[in-house]
Amino acid sequence: ETQDERGRAIALGNLGAIAIESGDYEGATLLLEQGLSVAREVRDLEAMNTLLVNLGLATLFTGRRLDSHRYFSEALDSARRMGDKLSIAYSLEGLACLTALGGTLEHAALLFGSATNLRSMIGSPRSESEQSQYEDLFRRAGAELQAPEWLSSLARGARIKLEEALAFHEGRE
Repeated sequence: ETQDERGRAIALGNLGAIAIESGDYEGATLLLEQGLSVAREVRDLEAMNTLLVNLGLATLFTGRRLDSHRYFSEALDSARRMGDKLSIAYSLEGLACLTALGGTLEHAALLFGSATNLRSMIGSPRSESEQSQYEDLFRRAGAELQAPEWLSSLARGARIKLEEALAFHEGRE
């Protein structure tokens, strides 16, 4: 039964990810919350990380910033314990978006630069659609993506160690 429930959690997560890609963020949230509930029941940490990150994205795009922050933070904590570097990168990207929307653009760029560097190290670059979504969100938050300040903070984030970026973020929350 655990394998069936694990498969159900993953299927709900996949459907939620498809809903995000199609712009149905409310529908995605419902599917992902169901999947997360099932993943928690069977203690599937890998599925939970993926579901938490996608819930962070879905709630981010519906303007539910507190929920989004909670999901990304939980995903980040779990991913750090598991050593799941891709989930760490996704969580940092989500937290960078929330930070930008909160008006702290330099901090957002530093987190995003750190996530970019981590993705480079593990050989998992962002897709064009992911990059475009993030850039649109940063622009809406007021970032000038070619401004020297933004580029400098991105570069600084890419240079520092992951633990430094995480400590910087935790010190700013």
